[in-house]
Amino acid sequence: MKVLTDRDLHRIHDASLEILESNGVTFHQSPEAAEVLGKHGCNVDGFRVRFPRCLVEECFGLLPDRNQLSFDYAPLAVTDPMSLKKGESHVGLIGNAYYVHDYGRGSHRDCLEPDEDDKCLILDGLENVTYDCCNLVFHSERVGKRILPDFGVVEIATAFLRRRVRDRERALQLTGRRPNALPMRLLSRTDQERLLEGLSIVVLQGRPDGERLLERCFIPFVWCNPKSPLQYSAEETSGIIAVARTPAASRWAMISPEVMMGATGPVTIAGALVQQNAEILAGTVLAQLVQPGTPVIYGCVTAPMDLRTAEISQGNFEAALINAAAVQMADHYGMPSRIAPGNTSAREPGARAAVEMTLGLYMGLAAGGNLITTGLLDSTLMVSYEHLVLMDELIGQIKSVTRGIDTGQSGLALDVIKEHGHPSPDFLGSEHTLQHMKQDIYYSDYTGRTTRSYQEWYEKAHERVTRILDRQPTDDLPEPAIEERLEAVEARLREDNESWRSGRGDWWRFYVQDL
Repeated sequence: MKVLTDRDLHRIHDASLEILESNGVTFHQSPEAAEVLGKHGCNVDGFRVRFPRCLVEECFGLLPDRNQLSFDYAPLAVTDPMSLKKGESHVGLIGNAYYVHDYGRGSHRDCLEPDEDDKCLILDGLENVTYDCCNLVFHSERVGKRILPDFGVVEIATAFLRRRVRDRERALQLTGRRPNALPMRLLSRTDQERLLEGLSIVVLQGRPDGERLLERCFIPFVWCNPKSPLQYSAEETSGIIAVARTPAASRWAMISPEVMMGATGPVTIAGALVQQNAEILAGTVLAQLVQPGTPVIYGCVTAPMDLRTAEISQGNFEAALINAAAVQMADHYGMPSRIAPGNTSAREPGARAAVEMTLGLYMGLAAGGNLITTGLLDSTLMVSYEHLVLMDELIGQIKSVTRGIDTGQSGLALDVIKEHGHPSPDFLGSEHTLQHMKQDIYYSDYTGRTTRSYQEWYEKAHERVTRILDRQPTDDLPEPAIEERLEAVEARLREDNESWRSGRGDWWRFYVQDL
């Protein structure tokens, strides 16, 4: 899917360069960025930097070849690094959810601490959702406010570790397989949490390459949401510089502006794309000047603001259009993309939620977005387990129809037509039908003309949620080898609960030396 013509792409590109040259971008309280950019010919006025067109153009040639890149950050892709080649897509969750929709009650409620375990177990049982960095901000009756788990407390950390191990065992029993990429957080809140997530995988699977897996948990990564319009905070700027200067073979910067159309950027789609593009290019130029070849992901969280209510609507059809355009801009520069289409604005599962997610997913996958984040309600503020199950189903269906039509020998089926055509057709008995029946048609309980397909989609999804969350006491006992590995890790955490705070070198090896 191409929503921009080549002429459109060049217009947006040229307009972005004009903005960078005339208005520039402010890197707040960052003398280091001002110094680096000033040395390379930028006009620096305090912390405001104006970029010469020729410099921006030169920096495109410093970007790494995306065809040689794979996202090797373990909290996102646990087993296999994810390819970021043009058109290769991976779907998951990003956001901070404050509410859970309780399908049985027909209403939403505050997130509670056990919901984190339930969400992880649901995602472990889904085939097409490959990553999770959606934090559930739960309401604590103990402190009377919304908080995140304090994994710095050993008892909380080890209890979390045990629950993750047991729930993954439960997921294995439900699916009969270990997911290729277990849902993890893209950006853990602390090194402690990244360590615990990595340990839970190693403990559960007993993998011989566990050390390499844990190394991948700590690949340098910075995730920036520029302060639209045309600004970077000091923290984001220092993050870009730190990642670029890291000698690690694999390191990443992801820049995802969230232009609020009509509030922090132009109300027109083309204008929002120009400003968004200028913000991304500014951070990309900084990264390349600090260290040529630093991988940068071209992100987009831009969405319309309803000027009647001042509310952002991630589920708008226009948001899907903007994200598809962002993929084209990323492809134009040879950069991998991260987009967020289809996070419905609906506040409960239903027709609106399904339609907005479906259109967003379709446009994102058809455009070829690399990292697609979707599946939440209320514009990312609410999670519904039934909606996640439906999302998993739709990913499979939409990937099937967006991959194109095979016009090779098996697709054209000339020999079969000649053999089984008029006057006595026998396509049902053809070996070709048996071999290729699932080549172009996606078989599902949600579609077609079967008894199961006529059941209401969310009712069907609710049945699956109920099965997944039906934890039986006997299922909670890991096998002896897993239990031994778990006890070894817990002993180390109790012995030393400080090394993970240091961030020095290979500090995490202390916690896994017994494995």
